[in-house]
Amino acid sequence: MGDRVTLYARVVNSNEYMHSATVGKVTNEQIVYIFDNADVNLRATSGAPVINQQYELIGINLAGGELGNGKIIGFANPVQSIIDNLKK
Repeated sequence: MGDRVTLYARVVNSNEYMHSATVGKVTNEQIVYIFDNADVNLRATSGAPVINQQYELIGINLAGGELGNGKIIGFANPVQSIIDNLKK
């Protein structure tokens, strides 16, 4: 928790591709992160890569939305979870 991540995706109404966030929770099945920019529009970002500060792919964005307190939350499948499930 507290680690910095970046969603790499071109979002609606923006020419930016890098969207910074702070990790709030990590489990074997999910990474949850809060975006720095509360105005980021996550529409059509499913499948976008989530990278850490070492530029390593750590997750695939699933969904996101407003928390109700003016913050935007994102959810990702951890890469290791994807690999583990493919090996089954």
